[in-house]
Amino acid sequence: MNTTNDRLAIKYKYLGLALNKLGNFAESSTKLKKALEIQSPLQNQSEIVTILSQIGQNYFKE
Repeated sequence: MNTTNDRLAIKYKYLGLALNKLGNFAESSTKLKKALEIQSPLQNQSEIVTILSQIGQNYFKE
């Protein structure tokens, strides 16, 4: 039974999942921004790049 309503329900389900992931990413980005604001301006920039790349890898694994 693959009616139009079923197809719409599936599309909205995946849209909801995508928006949820986007929200989680935005929340983690906000936390990261706050954490970076707390850090000293003389912090080693290579550490920040490493953290950002790890966050990106973890996000795209999901």
